[in-house]
Amino acid sequence: MKNFQNIFVKIISYFFILLFIYASVNKIMDFENFQVQIGQSPLLSAYAGFVSYAVIITELLIVLMLIFPKTFLLGLYSSTALMTAFTVYIYLILNYSDFVPCSCGGILEKMGWTEHLIFNITSVVLGIVAVFLYSKNEYPRKTVILSLVISNILSAVLILFLFLRSDYVIKQENNFTRRFLMHPVLKTKSIALENNTYYFAGSDNQKVYLGNRIMPQNLLTVDSLFQKRPNLKIHLDLKKYPYKKIEVKVYGNNYFIYDGTVPVISRGQLSRPETEVISYKDAFFSQIEIINSNRMAIRALSSTTKNLTLGLLTIEKNGKNGKNKVQLFPQLLEKQSDGVFDSDGNLSSDPKSSKVTYIHAYRNQFIVMGFNNETSTEVINY
Repeated sequence: MKNFQNIFVKIISYFFILLFIYASVNKIMDFENFQVQIGQSPLLSAYAGFVSYAVIITELLIVLMLIFPKTFLLGLYSSTALMTAFTVYIYLILNYSDFVPCSCGGILEKMGWTEHLIFNITSVVLGIVAVFLYSKNEYPRKTVILSLVISNILSAVLILFLFLRSDYVIKQENNFTRRFLMHPVLKTKSIALENNTYYFAGSDNQKVYLGNRIMPQNLLTVDSLFQKRPNLKIHLDLKKYPYKKIEVKVYGNNYFIYDGTVPVISRGQLSRPETEVISYKDAFFSQIEIINSNRMAIRALSSTTKNLTLGLLTIEKNGKNGKNKVQLFPQLLEKQSDGVFDSDGNLSSDPKSSKVTYIHAYRNQFIVMGFNNETSTEVINY
């Protein structure tokens, strides 16, 4: 019977040694990802740096204690207490967390949180049994029970303290620690592109259109099944105008091809490669957004103030003959220092509402411009 007890205790100690060595080495080999996972934890976000190091060091110290006979019993106590801490942590995740993050990696990767909880409880029970069997002839039972109660309660209280304190730091002290949900977007389909020079030119309910900075006259269409359609090779007279950076945008059944360093905008139908010039010598611009088939929001550098300015380009019939209308709104981008860097940002548009948004790059501010009809413009600052 005594030999069986000794063998049982050794098996449990080997189990903890293997578990903690594997867990610590796995964390060390992918330490950056481990820190990110702790940072995403709904319970320990505020102490991700400290906890990530403390867990690895504790696991390795316990392994060392279990290896040497003089510290073997202390190693069993510590193993049980650490598994208790993990158990309390998982219980809090399942019952008091704002969200349930992904489970840990390694050998337990296939387990869900409930399976983790059962595994940890079983490990705690095995640790308690091993402590009793190893120390029953050396220490009074009351001393062993008291030691187990104190060590396990202290480990549980530590996790509770970190949980409550971290929650307070995140929600009350607001130290700019941010929690990010794990995998908020899941990839369901993908398609391989030949190079990294593609950009989004537009989309509709069925297709996505991609422009290419290396081959700017090519427009790639990808359908909802992620099947590539043949490239549309846009006809453009490159000798007539000194283009430097051609880009394409798709709106409805039309595509618009332009280069803001050259005051020329051409338009064509998606079913045809032929284009027509719809704007000539109306405005130079650094950004453009299509509002509808004949109205475009632009960002330009004012020739008078030398500041970035938002404007509206309206395409009239026979626009190439100089009948287009350009409206500038110099009051929208307020100058703070140089009028260029301090006003930098990005234009975006919503085809359904005909609203254009300008999001400042270096200010906590954005501007919404709404075009209700052909004559009125609504501007809202945020």
